[in-house]
Amino acid sequence: MKSTESFENLAELLRESGEYVTTVCGVSMWPMLRYKQDAILIHPLSGELKRFDVAVYKRDEKYVVHRVLSVQENFYIIRGDNCLAKEVVPKQNVVGVVAGFWRFGRFIDVSNIFYRVYARVWVSANPLINLTSFAKSKARAAWRKITVI
Repeated sequence: MKSTESFENLAELLRESGEYVTTVCGVSMWPMLRYKQDAILIHPLSGELKRFDVAVYKRDEKYVVHRVLSVQENFYIIRGDNCLAKEVVPKQNVVGVVAGFWRFGRFIDVSNIFYRVYARVWVSANPLINLTSFAKSKARAAWRKITVI
């Protein structure tokens, strides 16, 4: 999700209207959210986020949508579903939370039991998926070196 003039001040927009819908731009939350295909419903932040929530926060001049892995006293540990690196995000940077998304015209609420199971399984499997991906890339690089000789 990239910042544009239309939602430059997303926090204010959320306070005024109570929700915001936008199409996602980026692959960091794949496979949950598909680049320029899925739309998300954002609600204003009310209270503290919980583990597995999908936060909307401001980083530099853009808004980012990533999953909460851990809740700390003054910050969240956050990572995109398709990312290796974790981020420390101060709580004051979070402006909203994803309440649901549209896939093939069908709305998927994040309170849905199937979605909640998906989120837990994906977060649990993510380190293994990332390790497998890392190992594949190293194997490909080694193979290229071998075949060049």
